[in-house]
Amino acid sequence: MEENDVADWLYKQVMPKLGKTSDMGDMEKVLARVSNDVCYKALEQMTREVAGKQDFVCSKCNEKLYVIDKDRKRTIRSFSFLIFNSIISDGQ
Repeated sequence: MEENDVADWLYKQVMPKLGKTSDMGDMEKVLARVSNDVCYKALEQMTREVAGKQDFVCSKCNEKLYVIDKDRKRTIRSFSFLIFNSIISDGQ
């Protein structure tokens, strides 16, 4: 996938969400929200992959940890993404 493909995809996602009188500021906010949602999904995928490769051992004693539910679905909350979301959502 090329950069232009990503830009086209974003354009197609944003345009239906804009009103008839949207100005550039409105466009920027909707674009930021859509692209942020995609980035957040990518971040979740990356952290799951990295976490899945970690050894389950105690960082202090190096003893193996007992894992009850290793493969359960996990979610993340990134502070920077939460702050960014609150900034772009102000006034909307």
